[in-house]
Amino acid sequence: MPGIEIGAEVKLGGDEPVITTTETKPGLVYTLYEGTSLEEMTQKVIKVGDGAQWTPPITVKGGDSGFYEIRVSK
Repeated sequence: MPGIEIGAEVKLGGDEPVITTTETKPGLVYTLYEGTSLEEMTQKVIKVGDGAQWTPPITVKGGDSGFYEIRVSK
């Protein structure tokens, strides 16, 4: 069975980084995790795949660097 291609584009600049996924796959759940360190990642927002790209809102406090992860599950 071939793998499912899941990708994301990350644009970092100034105080407003942006993460946009490739087209989401119906039946899959996309969850954004965010934290100020790898040890402090917390769940933020969820999208159920509908075939469209997804740009989840992310938080940047005072322009500090952040850690972001998008997990995909069934």
